Amino acid sequence: MEARWRQFFNPFKRYRDAVSSPDGPIPLNSACPGVCWRVVRVHPDSPELCRLCEMGLTPGCQLRVVRGGRRDEPIVIEMGESRVCLNAQIAEKVWVQDALSA
Repeated sequence: MEARWRQFFNPFKRYRDAVSSPDGPIPLNSACPGVCWRVVRVHPDSPELCRLCEMGLTPGCQLRVVRGGRRDEPIVIEMGESRVCLNAQIAEKVWVQDALSA
């Protein structure tokens, strides 16, 4: 069971299914718009993600999805007073959890 759990939440495997748990983390590009989310994982394996980390998109920060929700379209997020547009490939590497369940 433990090995299956690790395979399911492997941070280096591309997550393609739109599976979400109310208690578990999901990729940002699967997050529902209008909900407040808390970042739990960011995979800084590209210059774009490193730049986002410098802007404050780090584990523990809260954000709100303004527009998006489909796996193949860009997503607009709001962090504090800033809005940022992310492409689907970048949003897939940011894992979030419902801020109310945290």
